[in-house]
Amino acid sequence: MKPKHIFNLLIFAMVVSFFTACEYDFIEPIKPTPIVPPGDTISFSLNIVPIWNNGNNCTSCHNTGGQAPDLTPSAAYNSIISMGLIDQANPANSIIYLHPSPSTSGHSWKKYTIDEAAAILEWIEDGAKNN
Repeated sequence: MKPKHIFNLLIFAMVVSFFTACEYDFIEPIKPTPIVPPGDTISFSLNIVPIWNNGNNCTSCHNTGGQAPDLTPSAAYNSIISMGLIDQANPANSIIYLHPSPSTSGHSWKKYTIDEAAAILEWIEDGAKNN
């Protein structure tokens, strides 16, 4: 074979291997499981407060006399409202949602699960009521 044909064959083989060497698997994002049936309103006391208190999730630090905000059941609502941790205009920018969200790099020691973050965001989108 002539050197030019060998060179062309080599270039062709490289191009073919470039386009066939990589395989991409597209990962579907994990969808949160709703904590209340569709159409029902998320309750602050029944659905949100337990996120912070079950298994000492957040209240190991965020308790009365501890790190603000106080997320104990009796003080949580007043604490997050008085500190301005809810952004009604853009709920996804609410600090109480965003700071420990699973997709952020901040607050790395404890984060919400995907389901917990979705519930908190939905509660804020529904008006962040003390219900």
